Amino acid sequence: MHEFSIAMNIIEIAETSALQHEATGVLEVEIEVGDFSGVNTEALEFAWESAVDSSLLLKNSKLIIHPVSLLLQCNNCHHCYAQANLFESCPSCGEFSTTIIRGRELKVKSVTLAEP
Repeated sequence: MHEFSIAMNIIEIAETSALQHEATGVLEVEIEVGDFSGVNTEALEFAWESAVDSSLLLKNSKLIIHPVSLLLQCNNCHHCYAQANLFESCPSCGEFSTTIIRGRELKVKSVTLAEP
């Protein structure tokens, strides 16, 4: 389950931010997770609940996950379109050659700190 190591990395990022700003703790962490990132959000939430207890700065903090849907661009006609998966043809021209524009994200969007 690589989601536990992802949760630990998110905690490390949040702790670093809290220490840099001399905060007394972290209230919440917002992340973006792409539908095609390979991350299981339920497993990540479970890992977060387990891992957050190991951090004094993040005890009782909340993880907010913003899903990012898959957006593709056709390499033939350059049409951009939302799609459930990569293996469907372009709705405009029918080609299968695409570039992923959005949907692979896994990033910390914001960290809300407690006042010092």
